[in-house]
Amino acid sequence: MISRISKTIAYQLFSPTESQGYLDIYAYSIECLFGELVIDLLLLVIGIVFHRVAYIIIWTIVFTMFRVAIGGYHASSHFCCTFFTCLLACMAIILNHYIAHLSLFWLVLIQMICLMSVFYLAPVIHPNHPLAIKTIERTRIYARCLISCEVFVFFIDYYSFRKFCYILISAVCISIILAWIGWGTTIFSKIEEQR
Repeated sequence: MISRISKTIAYQLFSPTESQGYLDIYAYSIECLFGELVIDLLLLVIGIVFHRVAYIIIWTIVFTMFRVAIGGYHASSHFCCTFFTCLLACMAIILNHYIAHLSLFWLVLIQMICLMSVFYLAPVIHPNHPLAIKTIERTRIYARCLISCEVFVFFIDYYSFRKFCYILISAVCISIILAWIGWGTTIFSKIEEQR
């Protein structure tokens, strides 16, 4: 349904003399914009329902930054993507409650696992989102800088802004779990292709 609406808008906004390839690109861009808008609005509703609007806004920003840098699993449709993103946001709210009760030792251990995971995995390239060789290297550097900054901010802010640190950890952990799932599915699909 979103793709049909997007195509209609693209044909209305842009000249019919444009080549079909450009119109398809415009329609896909509008479709992605609508998809993101729907997800963001649903996340805001989740934040309102759970009385965690500020948490959801910060989590969404951090999660998106890490998701773009690390890569990983991608859903097969907009509906699945929207559903899983909302599910992950709800899981993050629940996870945040448990993270708040962990000792500093466990939090540091989680940070180190996240750091090593990003240095090992990033970027996880999904077949639907291929990257050029130059882009892969830039993305790898960006992901490593981002996780290093996150660990630094965690250690600097832990005693003064613990709630913020818990949001960082939940966003990073969920991003890394998706990266590991994406990495596993990519390896599994390569094994299946070789058979």
